[in-house]
Amino acid sequence: MIRERTEEMGFELWKPARIQGGSVCMRITKNGLIYFNSMARAKLFGSEYKYYRLYFDQRANQIGLERMTGNGEYSKPILRKKNGEAFESGLCARGFFAFFGLDTKKIAGKYLIEVVADRALMVIQLPKV
Repeated sequence: MIRERTEEMGFELWKPARIQGGSVCMRITKNGLIYFNSMARAKLFGSEYKYYRLYFDQRANQIGLERMTGNGEYSKPILRKKNGEAFESGLCARGFFAFFGLDTKKIAGKYLIEVVADRALMVIQLPKV
């Protein structure tokens, strides 16, 4: 049975925080994986980039991610899998976080990506924990 809507029922519009076409972001999971939103995949990870290298600046508490077209020293492949109709791009960085003593449970979350213009380097500012 469907209940009739009455004037006493107060409806409020839900305004989602996620809007299509937003910022270029990445997400760090508590398990040490890094995922990129659709804007980041479209703008930063074309089909030519298949590998990456990770850097860490302890003084500034920043992660540097270098996109690479070919396999080089200390590079790892970008994980690409089909999830329904869309492709997901991610990085397995558990060893990286463990090596630098970064607790992924404390830094898990969504971060904006800053691209260094003269290189294929992306910089992610981590919070002070």
